[in-house]
Amino acid sequence: MHQTSILHIVRMWPHAGDPQHGSFIQKHVKALADHQDIKQSVIVFADLDVHTTWHGVQVQSVKAAAGWQHWEKKSGLVLGWIAENGIPDAVHMHGAAGDTAYLSLRLHMGHGHRIKRIVTEHQSHWLSQDLADVPSGAKWTIRLAHARMAVSQPLATAIARLAPCKVIPNVIDPSQCHREHAIKGRRFLHVGDWVKIKGIENLITAFQQHQKAHAEDQLTLIGDGPLAADLLKAIARNPSGISHGGRKTPDQVQEIMCQHDILVVNSERETFAMVIGEALERGLCVIATQCQGPETVYDPAHVTFREGSSDDIEDLVEHLAQAKPGQSPIAQTNFRSDVVAQAIFDIYQSLKLKIS
Repeated sequence: MHQTSILHIVRMWPHAGDPQHGSFIQKHVKALADHQDIKQSVIVFADLDVHTTWHGVQVQSVKAAAGWQHWEKKSGLVLGWIAENGIPDAVHMHGAAGDTAYLSLRLHMGHGHRIKRIVTEHQSHWLSQDLADVPSGAKWTIRLAHARMAVSQPLATAIARLAPCKVIPNVIDPSQCHREHAIKGRRFLHVGDWVKIKGIENLITAFQQHQKAHAEDQLTLIGDGPLAADLLKAIARNPSGISHGGRKTPDQVQEIMCQHDILVVNSERETFAMVIGEALERGLCVIATQCQGPETVYDPAHVTFREGSSDDIEDLVEHLAQAKPGQSPIAQTNFRSDVVAQAIFDIYQSLKLKIS
């Protein structure tokens, strides 16, 4: 009996230096493995040294840096994998760029429609109002695909300017811990990469102002990234009440969440923001900017989407002062692994892939 074979191409995969990097993609792959009998393999388009078996899935990296100079090497690894392991029913690409466009063209030239090309997109550059701002490689990957998925409706709508796209959300698992109530003060939390788009510097400034009137409140920052040196200097100017936890594994993040009361998201753009759903699961209140994707993913009755922008410090200070210390846990049942897996399988089956 034929067992459907899916080869996943990803550029984000958790590793020792960043255990959260691409964990949302891992959850998609694991959901498929847990709920149907299909053969899956993963090739990582990143300069990592990965060769392992994960939940029964073979994972290996191409160990090549970004840039067009490495497109041939990346595609060569995929084509070599196919020559060695047999033709997969589909190549499922997670995140579109120049390397996946080149790979799509090579797959089409070598195998035509025999190998279905599928794309799941999660990148926020699609949310730009001008399609010209989206990298050409990302656009050609979308055009050359047989099916497209996006993690939220705004992202799917943006991609649909080029080709039809369905919404397939990220996976949010049930909470394995209960929020511990604070003895005094409110415990604020931010989780995310330390990059400009996350608005962390403005959050630090706002919290330092907030603390003048609310000295018992605390802010924990979980993450790391290119802006770490500058952000740590900003914290050092007035460190009272602010702590930096560095990078953590997904399990560690969930434990830390259960020791806090309020999640703050101050991003310019987000496509889904799993961290919001995970916080709601654990009974945290959530303050977030109107950053496009999350507003269609989460019920505004459960999340405070403030009108101020990411750099509106005065508005953020006001919302920090008004924030309630927690709420009743809100189960994210629409994003459970079995629901998401079935939605992906429905798309696979629409391409005539046989799912037992």
